[in-house]
Amino acid sequence: MICVRSDCNWAPNLISNLARYTIDAVLEPNETMDIGPALPAPTKLVSFLFLPYVKVNVDGKDASVMLCLGITADELTFIREHDIQDLVSRLKETGNYPYTDLSRKSVMNR
Repeated sequence: MICVRSDCNWAPNLISNLARYTIDAVLEPNETMDIGPALPAPTKLVSFLFLPYVKVNVDGKDASVMLCLGITADELTFIREHDIQDLVSRLKETGNYPYTDLSRKSVMNR
């Protein structure tokens, strides 16, 4: 899933393409994926960070819904060197979690 603050066309289109991709690939929690070219300009977001959001049961099998959270290049660097929850905490403190907001500034510069 992806959370946005207002109606837009890019988010459902991106999730639709991602859904097709997951037919052949497994997305794991806390992985990242380059998405910069798939986002409308202007944006400083470069990657999705896949975060576990809720566990569900589908036809007797455990599954989970993951949040696709857009992050900036310096946030991506930060999670490679630190705990992902440190970034999530910063995003929550600034009111940016769980949203992928194309116009937001990095939370690393505060």
